Amino acid sequence: MSDFKNLYQLLDVSPVVSVEEIKKAMCSAAESQRIELADLQLCQQILLDLEARKKYNTKLFKEYPELLDELIPSSKNEKTPENSKKEMPLDEEGVPSKIDDKQHNDKQSNFVNSILGIAGIIFLVMIVFFLYSSCSNSKAKKTGDH
Repeated sequence: MSDFKNLYQLLDVSPVVSVEEIKKAMCSAAESQRIELADLQLCQQILLDLEARKKYNTKLFKEYPELLDELIPSSKNEKTPENSKKEMPLDEEGVPSKIDDKQHNDKQSNFVNSILGIAGIIFLVMIVFFLYSSCSNSKAKKTGDH
């Protein structure tokens, strides 16, 4: 292996943690002085910058492919050399995407339910507006007759 440092290991966090969790881990490491200042600055430069983190994560998973095995739950039957060499898609933070089909379907269902909820609210607003307009028109006709 090269001199490549696993910054997540230095901070004692997983590669899939959020930026906020990285910030907390950095503060904790700084307060306890358990890592060198230069390493802490490197963590800040790389892990808090989304583009730099994406590039770093790509290199990290090439240097330490076993990290992907830890992050990707797989059955015993699926563990073949061909599958272990597959590159895992990274999300916007450069973190391996962990969305399985069930989570994906749940997100789609939530989206559809949100759209239906919004459509229902719009429909109710239209009904109220129609009723208000009808009442206003009948009052205008009554006052116009006198």
